[in-house]
Amino acid sequence: MEPYRKSHFFGLKILGKKYMDYSWFQFFPGMTESKMQLFCFPHAGGDASLFHPWVEFMPSDISIYFCCFNKRLDRFQQVIPKNFSSLIHELADEMGAVINRPWAIFGHSMGGAVAHELVLELFRRGVPQPSLLAISGCGAPQFHKIGTLHQLSDEELCQELIRLDESNANILSQPEIRKLILPAIRADYRLIENYRSIPTDILSCPLAVFWGTEDWELTEEAVSGWKVWSKGEVHQRSFSGGHFYLNHHREAVVSTLCELLLSKINRVL
Repeated sequence: MEPYRKSHFFGLKILGKKYMDYSWFQFFPGMTESKMQLFCFPHAGGDASLFHPWVEFMPSDISIYFCCFNKRLDRFQQVIPKNFSSLIHELADEMGAVINRPWAIFGHSMGGAVAHELVLELFRRGVPQPSLLAISGCGAPQFHKIGTLHQLSDEELCQELIRLDESNANILSQPEIRKLILPAIRADYRLIENYRSIPTDILSCPLAVFWGTEDWELTEEAVSGWKVWSKGEVHQRSFSGGHFYLNHHREAVVSTLCELLLSKINRVL
């Protein structure tokens, strides 16, 4: 089972039962008395284990909630929503009940689009905007394009995933593992590639944009394009590396994010 641990997709070897979970979110006991909630959303094909190592670097003032999409980890039996809008509404239903103090949200790649749309949907439902909306490895909505990767054959999809990150080659070379994980990866791509980004509301919360300087999926224009989606202050932070830069700069990413979050907490206090 160890190869699961090394892939950016499906970290099936998780932290035992040290965490607690709602249907969509995992969190660690002892974090319920923090001053801020941080909700984290992974990339297409990813899961909550992407963020498990972050706990080591988290200050006690911030509790972290990991989103686990359907068809993986504890939600392996759950059906993936029929479209992006359904995903947002299901997540908003639960988050609206979970948020009970100042909160923030972080999303990587597809998770960035999820985070943005969730903030908009929750605000429409009367939930206060977050102390920070942090987007990682995801271009601004106006640059989103309808894609067709979800229509590729299994072999073609595997080659695309390896092109995205060579570390995926090991796990994808194992037929039984491919059979297990490709359906969810393909379904995630279907959701994000058919997502028609037409947000009309401009937020007022602070916004942070993180990206890897060698990420071929992003252009400078797509990164800077986020500034039109919030009237609040916009922070931009770059790190060396490609689309999965955050796995190579884990402590630096968490430190940078927490520095921004703690400044928001201090303002509230």
